[in-house]
Amino acid sequence: MILIDKKDRELENYYDKVIEIAYNIESNNDFKIHLSPLVKNIDKFNYWLDTIPFYMNVEKEGVSLNG
Repeated sequence: MILIDKKDRELENYYDKVIEIAYNIESNNDFKIHLSPLVKNIDKFNYWLDTIPFYMNVEKEGVSLNG
């Protein structure tokens, strides 16, 4: 899951780029690696964090790449 600080209407542009990168990683590894990236708005993620079990798992088990 990739959390970004953009409005919903802007997420589509980022999602398309992320899918293209994921596909390149998969194809460069003979499709032995499978990626299913999600691009979400960080404010909505935080709003639903205590309600959606998947979001809770992302919070608990995810790795932040924030520099």
